[in-house]
Formats: sequence, structure tokens, C-alpha cells
Amino acid sequence: MLKSKYIFPILLLISVALTSCLKEDEKVTPHQPGSSITANVNMGTNYKYQYYYDLETNTVVGQHLKDIWDIGYDSNADGHAIVLNGANFAKIWRTGQTDFAAVTDTTGAKWRADDNTGRLDSTAIGEWG
Repeated sequence: MLKSKYIFPILLLISVALTSCLKEDEKVTPHQPGSSITANVNMGTNYKYQYYYDLETNTVVGQHLKDIWDIGYDSNADGHAIVLNGANFAKIWRTGQTDFAAVTDTTGAKWRADDNTGRLDSTAIGEWG
């Protein structure tokens, strides 16, 4: 049986032997930063507007009140999409009904929202038409 006075030196020797087996890190040349452009868009208090910013021209190309719409329709060469206004926290629930008057209770509803990436293949409604 090992005496307690030998345990510390043995553990120290083992730890030094094991750490000396590690490879040195490969040196990597730091990336030289390129030019950058900084821009600010004053969104006002309570973020009243949604802004559309063009990165190529560095300009605001549009704006509108964030709460003037709930559902948007997109139709282009790639297909169709229905999008929800995430700024209003708009959500949808697939009831399975086609008659709005038939839905009288939201108990157990499974509300869904669009993915915040803005990708048209990630909407809460999904593909249609």
C-alpha cells in the first residue's frame, strides 16, 4: 500500500507527463479587417415604424407604421406565401374550419407565428395555392 507522503509526488508526475503530450496550437495569421460602413436608423420611441434598409446603397428605402397590417400576401415567380406581422405579435391557429362563425372557443388552441428569419418557406401558415 502506498504511503500518503508518496501520493502527491506521484499525482504531480502523472499530471506533468500527461500534459506534456498535448500538441502546440497552430499559429494562425489574424485576418486583416476590411473597410466598414456604420449607419444608424432612428426608430423613434416605442419603435413606431418598420424600416426597410438597402445594404447596397446604405439608405432607408421604405417605412410604414408597424401596426397597420396583420396579414401580408406575397405572390411571385417562386410561388405564394401568407406572412404574419411579427411586430404585432400576430399568430395563427389552424382550426380545421372554413367557416369563421363555427369557431367559438380558443381553449386548447395551438397558436403559431412566422419564423423571425423572414424566409417564405418558414411561415406559420405554410405552403398554399
